[in-house]
Amino acid sequence: MRYEFRVDGDPVAQPRPKIRFQFPKAAVIVSTVLRHRNDPRLLLKTLHGLCHANAYVPQKHPVHKWRNHVAAEALKTDVRGITEPVAVDLVFLMPRTTAITWKRKPMPRLWYDKATNDADNLAKAVMDALTHVKYWKDDGQVVDLRVRRMYADGSEPPGVIIVVTTDPGTDTAGEAVAQGSLFDPHEDKF
Repeated sequence: MRYEFRVDGDPVAQPRPKIRFQFPKAAVIVSTVLRHRNDPRLLLKTLHGLCHANAYVPQKHPVHKWRNHVAAEALKTDVRGITEPVAVDLVFLMPRTTAITWKRKPMPRLWYDKATNDADNLAKAVMDALTHVKYWKDDGQVVDLRVRRMYADGSEPPGVIIVVTTDPGTDTAGEAVAQGSLFDPHEDKF
């Protein structure tokens, strides 16, 4: 089976998580040191157990809004619980800069070659959103992943085109998507 849909909006890459360390109060540390001062190994083990680290992405980061938008569009497809291996083809259509926006010349899709928005981090945000809404059981089922970053053509909005195939190795739609022959932005498919 082949499932395809489009999500309009400026794509946002999954950021690196921030780390928050939590240490015990000084009184707890002092009492632990006094209690275990004759056994250095037990002291280190106890102190290590008192400290905690949490990884998180700040709530105000735009990736949360982007992932919610992708999840909402995925829910509209009525596809849930894919259990077999899948091939995923993601074409990220990035907003055009003013330097490559023309009034009279045609504006075809161009490769997005900036150092920002790494392809793997863009894909991670989309795949996490699909996993969250149970589109598939786990993103570990993805055995074939193709990610492309392109500037949107002059007549289409930025966003991502998602093609999921449950029979990996037989899909050639990804090439057609990258060339712009699928998903006519003026056609009312979505």
